[in-house]
Amino acid sequence: HSTAIYNSGNNTVTINAVPNASGTAVLAINTSLFHENSTVTINLNGATQVFIDTNIDTCVGPACSFNFDSSINFNSPTNYAEQVVWNFVNATNLNFGSMFGGAVLAPLAAVANTNQIDGTLIAASFNGGGELHSYAFTGTLPNALIPEPSALLLFGGALGWLGAVRARPAAALTKS
Repeated sequence: HSTAIYNSGNNTVTINAVPNASGTAVLAINTSLFHENSTVTINLNGATQVFIDTNIDTCVGPACSFNFDSSINFNSPTNYAEQVVWNFVNATNLNFGSMFGGAVLAPLAAVANTNQIDGTLIAASFNGGGELHSYAFTGTLPNALIPEPSALLLFGGALGWLGAVRARPAAALTKS
C-alpha cells in the first residue's frame, strides 16, 4: 500500500510507492499535504509507473486552485519525471512555482508555471513563464484503455454482418 506522509517535525513530505507485481503503484493524496517551505521526496521503490490522484481540498465553490509555492522543494524531480503521473482530479487552476516532475493531467485546469516542469502537460490552457521540459511517460497505461482481442473480434464481426446486410438488398435489385 503506497503512502504519502507529512512530517511536521522536519517539514517533509515523503511519498513511498509500493509497486504491485507489474511495477505499478497507485495512491491518492490531497494538496493540503504540501506545506510552505516543505521538502518533497518521492521514493519509487522499484516502481516503473506511479499514478498519484491529487485532490485539491481547498476548493471555493467550483473553483479548485492550488499553488505549488516556490518554497516547496521537490527532491530530484528529473529522477522520476518519466515514471510518475499526477492526475489532478478536480483542478481548475494550477500554478507551479517550484521545480516539478512527472506527467501532469489537469484537463479542466488553467495551468501556469514560473519554474521548471519536467514531464508532459495536459491542461485546458497553459501560460508558461518558466520552462517546460518534455519527459515522456515511459510506463504502461492501464489495460482498461486497450480493447481486448475478443472485443475487437466481436466488433469486426458486427461490421462484417452490417456490410452483408447492406449488400443483400443491392444484389436483389440487380437480379430483377
